[in-house]
Amino acid sequence: MKKRVRYIVRQMLLMLLIAFVYTVDGLGQAWNYSLPVDVKHSIEKSDASKLSTLLAETVEISLPTGSGIYGRRQAEMVMADYLHQHRGVQMTVQREEKAEGSTRTISLLNDSKGQMTMTILFMQTGAVSQIKQIRIENRK
Repeated sequence: MKKRVRYIVRQMLLMLLIAFVYTVDGLGQAWNYSLPVDVKHSIEKSDASKLSTLLAETVEISLPTGSGIYGRRQAEMVMADYLHQHRGVQMTVQREEKAEGSTRTISLLNDSKGQMTMTILFMQTGAVSQIKQIRIENRK
């Protein structure tokens, strides 16, 4: 009987360990994929308030019409104005460049006004990843 209980306890611990490993791996994968997906949905739906939840306290934004460093709330308003002018934009991630503690995504934006290149710098502090820089340029 004791052997059977020990066997069951070992099996349960093994299952917990496997679940833990997959969860930790899943969190790593979430960093790789969920932020760009959330940004893509926010941009394509012109949802600046959703985008603002991913912003750092201060964000450098560079648009074809001007640039500056903004607080999160100001950055939300700047992006809301830009997205309002570019409704229906389609975003395609072209590539990601990773460095220690940061990821830069380079995307192509298409709308009725033309094509643009969007570069977003994500900074990771501990377990939190936030957008530190957004640069949108007209494509030549």
